[in-house]
Amino acid sequence: MTLLWATLADVLLLTVILYSGWNVVTRVNNRLVTRVAKGFFLILLSYPAEKLVQYMSPPPDQFSYFCEILSIALETTLLFGAMIVVLFNNQRILRTARTVTGLLSLLFLSFAINLSWAWASSPSAADFADRSLAPVLTGHKAAARVVWMVFDEFDQGMAFDHRPAQTRMPNLDQMRRESFYATQATPTARWTMIAMPALLSERALKRVELRGTSDLTLWPESGEPAVAWHSQPTVFQHAREKGLNSAVLGWHHPYCRVLNEWVSDCYWETSWHGGEDLETEVHARRIGFFKTMLFLLEWKGEDMLYALNLEFESRAVAAVQHSVQQEQLGMFKRIREHAVKAVTNPDLDLVVVHWPTPHPYAIYDAAKGEYSTRRGLSYIDNLALVDRTVGEFRDLLAKAGLAENTTLLVSTDHPFRKEVWKEKIRLNPTLRAAVENSPMKFVPFIVRFAGDASPASYDEKWNAVLTGEIVERILDGKIRSARDLTSWLDVNRTRVALD
Repeated sequence: MTLLWATLADVLLLTVILYSGWNVVTRVNNRLVTRVAKGFFLILLSYPAEKLVQYMSPPPDQFSYFCEILSIALETTLLFGAMIVVLFNNQRILRTARTVTGLLSLLFLSFAINLSWAWASSPSAADFADRSLAPVLTGHKAAARVVWMVFDEFDQGMAFDHRPAQTRMPNLDQMRRESFYATQATPTARWTMIAMPALLSERALKRVELRGTSDLTLWPESGEPAVAWHSQPTVFQHAREKGLNSAVLGWHHPYCRVLNEWVSDCYWETSWHGGEDLETEVHARRIGFFKTMLFLLEWKGEDMLYALNLEFESRAVAAVQHSVQQEQLGMFKRIREHAVKAVTNPDLDLVVVHWPTPHPYAIYDAAKGEYSTRRGLSYIDNLALVDRTVGEFRDLLAKAGLAENTTLLVSTDHPFRKEVWKEKIRLNPTLRAAVENSPMKFVPFIVRFAGDASPASYDEKWNAVLTGEIVERILDGKIRSARDLTSWLDVNRTRVALD
């Protein structure tokens, strides 16, 4: 709402400025000034005309020659029209432009209708409320507790295989030396929206779609009919049916509305990584109404400079990204706070924590060893935060007396996605080199078994969608060591396709 009202206020402000400016021109009553003002109007008109064409264009990955040609033709016509108005006082194109502008004003009515319809048809607040959780069960205990940490966008290549020389990750390196470590685990998807339901439901998915406010429709890779995520068996349901207590904490998905029947502890945070529009809303909410008005004016001014093909770093984009950074840091801290309680709660047999890091934006300064959102930090710094987090939680388990009965699993939903971030964030030299060296095909998978510190490096390819089934077998006591997991994967890794 902050962004909406600030936008409308800016429209009103610009209307007053332009209207007042024309009144000044008419009072001056100078022919040259009047011609220049009319030419300036045509130049200004090129901006909304171009935006209208962009609005009608297909998505950025579907180039349209028609829209590109139309945009160039409109801008050329208006620029040429401005020249002949100023130089020769030819009013023909000006009269046409005024008529078109009047027609374009009707778009404001369309905007008002669309907004009103959105308000009238939007879900109620109750539809977004978390639902009641499953009560804590007593009596039965797992053969080994499992703490499964899913670090979002954790890349095997950049973290381990092609790690920058100056990046230290002592906790994960130590964990690898005393754990099962898979070097070629392939991701089940490249997007969290698909990957997390696939991992938790233990089946490969080809796509998902929103299903109201509290569910997804899942299309299995196998070609089976689509199902609702809420009705799909998950690792939590299987644990519950065996009399075990589970917890899920994380971001992006509304876990406490989808999986509430099967977990006894739950916490989740909304993801603000939804594209430019959603991130701009976050920024507006953070800075307030009046600063948003100034921000929007600056942003649109930058748009005009871009139209002139001037190269510069956008202050507006940097401000938006910094707001999302701050949101992400707060989100990480809140998830960590709840994770500390869940991981050290002996009544919970399975704890899954879906962390919003090392997923950009950067929220950690590796050199100083502290949380930070300052400029110049990168995904590489976030890798150090992953390492710090793993070390902290291993210490917490030891202090709580739970380390010897807890299997710690470190994995991810998908690797780093160069295609997403190469245009969105500034790659410093260290990150650029890491991106160029890493194939971004594999995801980390490390399991430190309870009571077993024997190392095993597994170098065969397998699909990480099998993780949920591995977790179930650890809870049941059917997989107790790195050797057991190696043997199980040798038999089962080919059950799921790698692509």
